[in-house]
Amino acid sequence: MKLKKFFAGVLAAAMMLTVGATSAFAAKYTVENGAMLKPDNDGHAYLTLTKTVEVTKGTAPDDMTFKFEVKDSTGKLLAEPSVEFKASEDGAGTAPNKVYSNGTYNRTFNIDVAALTEGKDVGIYTFTVSEEAYGYQSMNPTRTNPLTLVVTKVNATGKIGEGYGYYVALHTDAEATDDNKIPATEAFKNVYGSKDGSDNVRNLTLSKTVRGDFANLNTTFDFKVKFFAKNDVANNNYKGPQVTELNGDISNGIAVNSYLQLDKVYTVTLKHNGIVKFGNLPDGIQYEIYEDNSEYSATDSAVKLNKENVDYTVTVEGVQFNTNSEKVTSSVAADVNAAFTNTNKATPDMGVVLDNAPYIAMLAIVAIGGVALMLNKRRRDEE
Repeated sequence: MKLKKFFAGVLAAAMMLTVGATSAFAAKYTVENGAMLKPDNDGHAYLTLTKTVEVTKGTAPDDMTFKFEVKDSTGKLLAEPSVEFKASEDGAGTAPNKVYSNGTYNRTFNIDVAALTEGKDVGIYTFTVSEEAYGYQSMNPTRTNPLTLVVTKVNATGKIGEGYGYYVALHTDAEATDDNKIPATEAFKNVYGSKDGSDNVRNLTLSKTVRGDFANLNTTFDFKVKFFAKNDVANNNYKGPQVTELNGDISNGIAVNSYLQLDKVYTVTLKHNGIVKFGNLPDGIQYEIYEDNSEYSATDSAVKLNKENVDYTVTVEGVQFNTNSEKVTSSVAADVNAAFTNTNKATPDMGVVLDNAPYIAMLAIVAIGGVALMLNKRRRDEE
């Protein structure tokens, strides 16, 4: 009888310790990390993380996919969730012309913490969540190091083997502390258009000025303009250069707010004081500009052009011609102002005597005579 009472006491004590330990886990992580995640009917316990894309300048690609990796403490890959952004669904503007322009856009994805800890006993487990590399121009993450995901697995019912619950915390550093804890809604953020507070989406302005006595200010001049990527960037990873201002014409019916394709040559037609401005140019995008039918003259060491039987010397400010060439080729690292000037250096023939020249000569003789008479009279008066 005494032996039965002894074992009963031991069993009761063990149950109290088990419940006490479970309560300790629950109390600690309830206070620090919010409500407990419980598995659904299919046994999944999903942690929902938010991916944010903020556009501060320019236009982000219409379709973007971001992929993530979840690894355990040994570096073993456990899950690869992803999230898709589609401008046609939540972009700014009205269909069918919605785009990711100035604004903040959110998507969510799930991580099954039950699957991460499947087969493991109750306890605290650490994982990392990182974003895979992507090829979107001028898209910059607000942080580059992986997030630390701390999952605490507990007995949800207080009864062994009858169901688990999960408390979850996200940290920005490998060493999890209260100071580097963040909510799930701030998990991942990328900014398009700026980096470290400075713009990294640029503008390129092309302008035309015509000078000279025989220059026709109504003459139109054609430019060939092409944008291309320094690296192998697919068009679907970049919305494209955008025409933001136009005092002239562009081939293919391109108008203001239209987007251009990479590696395609466009004809830009400008008159005197004409201008076209291209925006949404990420760092690294290259351009090539030259005036149609112009060519470099080795004899004159200058770029020459004949248009409508008028000879022009072509100069450019803000950028430089390629060596011994009529073309300008460079990459965008800051706002670009390519100011082309066509100058006709011919001068009028001024050797012909004008009709009023004899009258001017006569007036000069009269004036000289008048001065002489005055001087002569003054001399007589003095005598």
